[in-house]
Amino acid sequence: MKKIVTLMSIMYMGGVALNLSPVMGSEEETQKIKQLIGQNTEKNGTILNLSFEELEDAGMETLSEGLKNTSLKEIRLYSNKLTDKSAPFIAKIIQNNKDLETLDLGLNDLKDAGMETLSEGLKNTSLKKINLYSNDLTSKSAPFIITLIKNNPNLETLNLRVNRLTRKDSQDILSYLNKYDKSIPLIKGLDLDEEGKKIFKKIYKQ
Repeated sequence: MKKIVTLMSIMYMGGVALNLSPVMGSEEETQKIKQLIGQNTEKNGTILNLSFEELEDAGMETLSEGLKNTSLKEIRLYSNKLTDKSAPFIAKIIQNNKDLETLDLGLNDLKDAGMETLSEGLKNTSLKKINLYSNDLTSKSAPFIITLIKNNPNLETLNLRVNRLTRKDSQDILSYLNKYDKSIPLIKGLDLDEEGKKIFKKIYKQ
């Protein structure tokens, strides 16, 4: 695993400042994180792509202490061996970076416990897109997914593909959306019967 510590002071990426909280750490460790973030930031400091970096839960905890009040619009954490223990740190990052619109958590291992934590921790955010592709979510996550949608009215797309949600779970989520009185986010990965598909088309006017 690549050990991560937060930077000291302020780091400029593409002319955009990332304010990172100071922590104790060696100069070598500080240089490691500078290099990691510096090499993986795109679009003038608005996209932080840390996919496939093997951050694991310990790395997410450190990252959550560092990323505060940034100009980031998108964070990609695809395939980082993140478990439910990372969920509070992910929520903290979102809460401390109000401009974030896209969160990619695909191909991790958050499971139902992580989904529950995220549903409780993410409220009234600016998030428009959330990718939860392949996170081993089961039927227990269905009510948490509904809560997540309810608590984030800006959400436009939620990817639930390659999880273990049943057809009934998909129907429950769709039934909630059918009564939703706000802008309806597109949910990807629902397993629907013919009646469900008709409701889906009605909701999204396809």
